[in-house]
Amino acid sequence: MAVLVAACGDSADTPTAASDPTSAESTGAVETDGEVGATTAVRGIDDDTITLGAILDLSGPYNAAGVLMRDGVEAWVQQVNADGGVHGRQVEVIYEDNQSDPSATLAAANKLIFNDGVFALAGVHGSAAFGAILDLVEEEEVISFSLGLSEEMYNPTKDHVFVAAVPYAAQMERGVHHLVEEMGVARPAVLYQDDEFGESGLAGFDAAAEALGLEVAARETFVRGSDDVSAQVQAIIDAGADAVACVCIYTQSGLLRRELGRLGADDVPAFAINPSVGAPYFEIAGGSADNFFAADYYAHPGDPTYEAADAAVQAAHGRAAETFDLFGLVNTAVLLQAMQDAAELTPSGVVEALNAMDGVEIPGFVPPVEFGPDQHVASLASAVYAANPEDGDWQRVGDPVAPAE
Repeated sequence: MAVLVAACGDSADTPTAASDPTSAESTGAVETDGEVGATTAVRGIDDDTITLGAILDLSGPYNAAGVLMRDGVEAWVQQVNADGGVHGRQVEVIYEDNQSDPSATLAAANKLIFNDGVFALAGVHGSAAFGAILDLVEEEEVISFSLGLSEEMYNPTKDHVFVAAVPYAAQMERGVHHLVEEMGVARPAVLYQDDEFGESGLAGFDAAAEALGLEVAARETFVRGSDDVSAQVQAIIDAGADAVACVCIYTQSGLLRRELGRLGADDVPAFAINPSVGAPYFEIAGGSADNFFAADYYAHPGDPTYEAADAAVQAAHGRAAETFDLFGLVNTAVLLQAMQDAAELTPSGVVEALNAMDGVEIPGFVPPVEFGPDQHVASLASAVYAANPEDGDWQRVGDPVAPAE
């Protein structure tokens, strides 16, 4: 496949590597003759290698997820490389630790783009963290996959930013419908994180509550990273809620269920969204981990697309795939599939291939992936899973459905 890049100008007008820090020599881009005869350069691509980056929380508050995300990226890269790579090139990934911090993310992105010369970012961990580099990756035409789902990532659509996931609002809307239609809930409460993440999920809760004509028993919020939600859970119980919808990650979901147990309210079901699904939930919730449900779009044992993802993780790490492995694996699988399908191995060529994905099955992802020029979120459909404390895993109890369906 010819390697092309847009509008490079005549070689006489192009700065040399010594004077231009973004030239082919300094960024590691390869210069090749394209099909139309132009001499061009693509950052992060050479004759033998494709260099990608990933910015993950490897030592901060969400490192339990970030380390597994890195494992997932690495597992799929190893499989692709073992199968011959992408257009005969081996894929390499440079990892940076952002500790979920926006300023650290910006520093990491600058290093990866300008010093390491990566072609794309296979994953950026954290909505607020990614928000700090949205303008940068657009300006530099660095295709980037968000591992956060705040609306800022996809609305309005950014040319080079993609989300291989389902928006928080759609997940929560799916969850409330399940609570009402399948479990007979009438007066749910909502507990949500006090930031853009929480507000995104809250929007889905409110949309479902309005559509279903629900009376909301209570609305409680907690500070990001909180390790105590006892006051909020007490207020929810006092309000007579018959279920709790939680816009939170695994930490607060586990604390919520543990507190419900302490208050003798184990019979009150709780529902959360994908960031709550994972092994840490069971550890935190302890003996009260039952009666907990979550919307999810990543595959679990028994789902049709789980086997291929699990095989990659088993080969790379000698263990079964976990949910947070799939965060990294799925993003990487989508990106590398688009690179393989691209007519031109350039940012514009890969974006075109991504935008053409329609009903594509990706290992580890439950609904088909459907991108388009005006939709850079892979799907709106979530399945519903119930926590299985006995085995420490999740059982599907509702098929993937989009809220409008």
